[in-house]
Amino acid sequence: MKPHIPVEEFHNRVSKAQAMMKQQNIDILFAYGNETEPQYQKYFSNFWPAFETAAVIFAQEGAPLLLVGPESQKRASELQIIEDVRSIAAFRESSSPEYNGIHLDSFYEIINQLTGGSRPEHVAIAGSRLLPFDIYKELKENLEKYGEVQIHADTIVDTLRTYKSKNEIACIQRACNITAKTMYYLLDNIRPGMTELQVKGLALGKMFELGAEGEAFPIWVLSGRGIDYAIGRARQKTIQPGELVQLQIGARYEGYASTIARPIIIGQPEQWMKDSINALYDGYNAVLSKLSAEDHAEAAAIHFSHTMKRNGYYNQTLYGPCHGLGTVECEAPWIEEGSDFLLSKGMIFGMDLYIENHKKQYGMRVEDTICITEEEPLNMTNFPRELYILS
Repeated sequence: MKPHIPVEEFHNRVSKAQAMMKQQNIDILFAYGNETEPQYQKYFSNFWPAFETAAVIFAQEGAPLLLVGPESQKRASELQIIEDVRSIAAFRESSSPEYNGIHLDSFYEIINQLTGGSRPEHVAIAGSRLLPFDIYKELKENLEKYGEVQIHADTIVDTLRTYKSKNEIACIQRACNITAKTMYYLLDNIRPGMTELQVKGLALGKMFELGAEGEAFPIWVLSGRGIDYAIGRARQKTIQPGELVQLQIGARYEGYASTIARPIIIGQPEQWMKDSINALYDGYNAVLSKLSAEDHAEAAAIHFSHTMKRNGYYNQTLYGPCHGLGTVECEAPWIEEGSDFLLSKGMIFGMDLYIENHKKQYGMRVEDTICITEEEPLNMTNFPRELYILS
């Protein structure tokens, strides 16, 4: 049987959030997401919008509501996870069409139903960094009809998502398996003369063939000089002999992300390329040695920094060595100097080691998906850490 998240688990997430809302005196939780980052609303509803946006909203007691755009009502209802699905104009596609004969709810009507007409004093928004201004403005104006209402950036959902269930881990492992097989396929098929976009196309085709539901993030393949930046997009550029190539790929399965990154060299490498890659692998081993349950998160970041200072590459690093991974490839929390939490069983991280050499105009990354267990950390992608030199 393929791994999935059962309906009961979605319901349990709402119940856990409601218990935390009572502790934090939050009256309404509004979990927002869009097509690109379908993380917060999908966590409670399994609904992934296309063109339009969506949210799940609920009070301290009672059933949640799923809010969607006018063209998503039927599809959202068919999921049968959240029974009460409402269409609102604020979530329509960005071209803002008018709709004939369709009843569209307002935020005021929805919140009034959740509170029984009482004034909500505190509203928390999960996904506040994603929320467009016009939606925030409409939500705020409707809340002001009750009088003074405090609007907060939510921390509840990120806290819940930090610890993955057995079902979530199984879904992420399936995504990791797809990603690892795809990376092997790329190494067997990438050749000089291909464009970066052609290599990306190979990755996407193999991922879908293996059962992925999409990319975990926009896959990038970057080659040659001028790629000394951490995030990029594949281009029409042709890969040439002697170039270093950043490969960063990740499949999504049942809403869950995975990631692998490796620098590879096409043809005869320069010595500095090999030295840089080996330095990243040294940092990788340093971090991995500090990723056990009950370790302090900051210890992994400090050990990484010390290792990169010792091998002379610390000034080329950009950020701490790990970030949370789950419904998106990069979610809270980060492991970095100053992190103040203990690692616990069920946490999953993208070990994300990036350096950029501005003198040589190259950047490179080594990344894998790691699960914290009661014993040794589980490398879920488990891709070899080698010098990949391809003809």
